[in-house]
Amino acid sequence: MRGMLGLTLKRATLAVPCALLAAAFARDALAVVPVGLGDGSEVTPVVLETESNDPQLQYFVEELERENAAEEQKSAKTGTATPVESPKPQAARPATRGDVSRSATDAFPATGLVQRQVRFWEMIFQDYPSTTIVIHDVDEPDRIVDLIDFKEALRGRASDPVRGRMERQRVAQRYVDRYQLAADRFRQMGEAALQYGAIERRVWSTYGGEDKQREKLLAGDVRIRSQSGLADTFFDAAKSAQRYLPYMEKVFAQNGLPVKLTRLPFVESMFNVEARSKVGASGIWQFMPETARLYMHVDGRMVDERNSPWKATRGAARLMMDNFQLLRSWPLAVTAYNHGAAGMERAARELGSQELNDILAGYQSKSFGFASRNFYSEFLAAANSYDLLLKRHKLPKITRDQAIEFVSLPRKASVAEILHASKIPAAQLADLNPCLLPPAFGKHKRRALPQGYEVRLPANHARKLRFALNGSRARATISRR
Repeated sequence: MRGMLGLTLKRATLAVPCALLAAAFARDALAVVPVGLGDGSEVTPVVLETESNDPQLQYFVEELERENAAEEQKSAKTGTATPVESPKPQAARPATRGDVSRSATDAFPATGLVQRQVRFWEMIFQDYPSTTIVIHDVDEPDRIVDLIDFKEALRGRASDPVRGRMERQRVAQRYVDRYQLAADRFRQMGEAALQYGAIERRVWSTYGGEDKQREKLLAGDVRIRSQSGLADTFFDAAKSAQRYLPYMEKVFAQNGLPVKLTRLPFVESMFNVEARSKVGASGIWQFMPETARLYMHVDGRMVDERNSPWKATRGAARLMMDNFQLLRSWPLAVTAYNHGAAGMERAARELGSQELNDILAGYQSKSFGFASRNFYSEFLAAANSYDLLLKRHKLPKITRDQAIEFVSLPRKASVAEILHASKIPAAQLADLNPCLLPPAFGKHKRRALPQGYEVRLPANHARKLRFALNGSRARATISRR
């Protein structure tokens, strides 16, 4: 059995089950489709063959290492290594998209490493769907080592998306581990590591063509990671964003902020209103509870305004203004949304520079990891990708909802009282006010919301609530937003 890179794969006695791919193929090999890099070239991933007579299709990623161990044993006995022709080194893929992010008057510059990061994330958002996993360099993400395409395996198969994603990530991690092993072998053995086979040849073709990158590889400074494609996810997010962006842009403009900043939720949550992170962030802006309490109402029992795209947007605008007033640089202020304003201030102070590229090159901190280092570039790539969809007329036209108003409660009032007075169905009130937590409609239904709390209602229901709570139009506090 031979992989598409020429590496012979043996049948395994111990295999890793992949239920996602079970019964998806009746043939012997998992078909892997070459994926374009956007410049006319292609990367053809390694094929991992499977036992077709087994009720569960199985991956044999560990066999790559098993075979290498056998080759090492053979070489040790004979004193010779299997000869492998060294491939011609290839330079990293050149820029193909142009300097789409740079402008002399742009507050959001993209030069140097940032520009390369932007190019990578544009490929992730525009070119590679969620069925493709990109194996790439950590420090220079546009230096792509390999691509894994699960498209054929998933065709016509409706599976649990969570389980499917976990399976793909598990396989991707095995690839990452194997490529990292190959990179480490070059540190230990130099070019002699090419004797091990196709994986090592792929690593050499990625890094061996440029003096600086070859030195990096031989010095053991290469780090490998994987990134799932997001093109399909991004397109769905862009369609969802159409509902919120007009209001968001209005809020940011009213606060004197660049409306481009409203594209940050693509990076934070892909405009998923129900997004919740493992560390406690919530909503499309992914506020952490302690930060959110500085800018909005979060009580943990009845109300969490992080979950309201509208209210959280106001808080995000204030937070971004605070970041900019402290850091005086939009690249740093945007990065601070992920890394924290204090962290970016410390980085700028230690490096003696307000330039993000300088910080990326010189700042070392355990908390300043891949996500923080790429956050600004992801933001620019998301903004560019959204603008491209608009330019190509790929998104549905924005349709205005019925007239919706924010009613500021003139006095304390419970959800039960609001429902009774406004005559609005509970399900509709919950939909328009995702910041009202389920207990607000259940065990805390009669617990009062504070005076001044804003409830989002259709105009006709807002009018009824206004008269019920105030008894007079003149005393109403109401705004259309």
